Amino acid sequence: MSVHGFIIAEIAATGAGQADASLVFRPGLNVVAGASNTGKTYAYQLIDFLLGASRPPKRVPLARGYSHGQIEMRVRAGGTLSLLRALSGGAAAAYPVPLDDIHGDEPDVVLRGEHERANRDTISGRLLEFSGLAGREVRKNERGEKRSLSFRDVAHLCLNDEKRIITELSPALSGQYIEGTAERSVFGLLLSGVDDAAIIPQEKPQQRKLRLQAELDTLHRLLTEREHRLGAFNMDMEDLPTQRARLESAIARALELRATRQADLDQAARRRDRIWAEIERVRSRRLFVGEQLKRLRLLNEYYGSDAARLESAMEAGEMFERLPSGQCPVCGHVPGQSETAGEADRQLQEFREACSAELAKIEALTRDLARSVTSLEEEDSSLSSAVATLGQELREANRVMNALLEEGVSTADAELETLLATRTHLSEAAFVAAEVLDLRTMYSGTEQALKARIPRVKFSKKVESSGTAPFCQFVADLLRAWQFPLEGNVSWSDDRFDLVIGNENRGDLGKGFRAVTHAAFTIGLMRYCRALSLPHPGIVVLDTPLNPFKGPDQDSPERVNQDVQEAFYADLAADTSGDQVIILENTEPPRAVRDSMQYVHFSGNPAAGRVGFFPYRLDEQATDSEE
Repeated sequence: MSVHGFIIAEIAATGAGQADASLVFRPGLNVVAGASNTGKTYAYQLIDFLLGASRPPKRVPLARGYSHGQIEMRVRAGGTLSLLRALSGGAAAAYPVPLDDIHGDEPDVVLRGEHERANRDTISGRLLEFSGLAGREVRKNERGEKRSLSFRDVAHLCLNDEKRIITELSPALSGQYIEGTAERSVFGLLLSGVDDAAIIPQEKPQQRKLRLQAELDTLHRLLTEREHRLGAFNMDMEDLPTQRARLESAIARALELRATRQADLDQAARRRDRIWAEIERVRSRRLFVGEQLKRLRLLNEYYGSDAARLESAMEAGEMFERLPSGQCPVCGHVPGQSETAGEADRQLQEFREACSAELAKIEALTRDLARSVTSLEEEDSSLSSAVATLGQELREANRVMNALLEEGVSTADAELETLLATRTHLSEAAFVAAEVLDLRTMYSGTEQALKARIPRVKFSKKVESSGTAPFCQFVADLLRAWQFPLEGNVSWSDDRFDLVIGNENRGDLGKGFRAVTHAAFTIGLMRYCRALSLPHPGIVVLDTPLNPFKGPDQDSPERVNQDVQEAFYADLAADTSGDQVIILENTEPPRAVRDSMQYVHFSGNPAAGRVGFFPYRLDEQATDSEE
């Protein structure tokens, strides 16, 4: 469970050459009491100013020479934030450390004094973040217009000065009529934890009229331009659907014809490719046959040469045989006796037979070779004729393809292109016609809306008596703990937007009772939010909640009796929730509970303790009439 809120650890007023005027606080009850004209109201105003109020503390003689206000805050979720703000107003320098640790350092960030939506670098943004209220929106009027929640919207439910605490107005309201709706929304936000972000605002009548009239002017201009474009098509718009239907049928037929002609073209292309492939195959075969013929013819020449050599050898042998015997004219050899004529004849005969056998073999090979050559020559002739025939077929296939391209496919493409262009034209006309129809419908609807009277939206109340019972019970418990003379219960008045104490409206009570019940309202709201884990700053600062009127008659009904005062302090001193209550009062709290609180007494007498908020100066006589 997240912990919302912060406490004020210290406030101070500083100035060049001046002793610091400061107050130190702690969680729980803090009381600053004492005589009038001692600076209690200034301290309250300083707290309010340092928490983002635009109005600085009232200028009093004792504050002369003081230029800056300082505040140190401890965040309940963890962390410290110290602010230094010029008493003339404006932004605040922020430091994430206690005041005592700031020694002329540059600030961590400068927080703007004015609230800005979704900007955490403002005093309001940081305090809302600490309080669990960042990013909330509240309704500001009956039309449902919203604005970003500022910490100043919450401040009057936490901080109450001596004038506001006795007012007859509801503690939830400031009395400013224009802020009434927003203040009711803020109080409802704290009671429920739900803001008005989901509300859709109602347009102002005059703004609505101006917007609709501007829309009419724009629609009229667009409608005139579209009707002019539509007239340029020069066609019967009522017959447009029929024309488009006929056109789509024609396009479908053209696409079918285009597909058929493309199929014929594809078939012719495949036939041409087959012929070309056959031509390439035949040419390749013819090249091979030609090479083979060259080789066979060369081989035939080799065979003829071999046969001629054999025949020449045989003739030479016969001539050698006829020569007379004797010494060889070349080598001088003389045949021996063993080399007889018979032996020579036999050898010659063997030589002749060998040559004849070889010649017979060559003749057989030559005959086979002749047959092969003849076969190849016949094949070459056939291939040549095939190439010529295929060439003619290829030319015919190309002619057919060209004819299909020029007369078939191209014509179909041209027809289809014309049909598609016509369809584009009709589609554009149909689109413009649809635009005209839509614009006429919108113009008529806007015209009727301009004439119509829109009823005011009534938003449900976020705060009603039926839903405030738990909060009223917290207030009743407080008043009983304070021994307030409560007869009956505490309830809620929707009409006055305020508490009913017993049977009497809170604002109708006497001044002293209004102050006490105002304090009960403010502290009760903080305790209610803490008990239900709802967002709340977790601090309450009250200026003179018990003795708003100091008359000479001690028995005046305007005064709060002593029993209530003692019970009031005892109850607040016993609170250990960690929330903070700061009381600025004229009379001192009971001695019995002073040890349970952070107590500071302003004597107003330089000879008796602390004089007041500002350190005593001998050269300054207090003429302040602030209280």
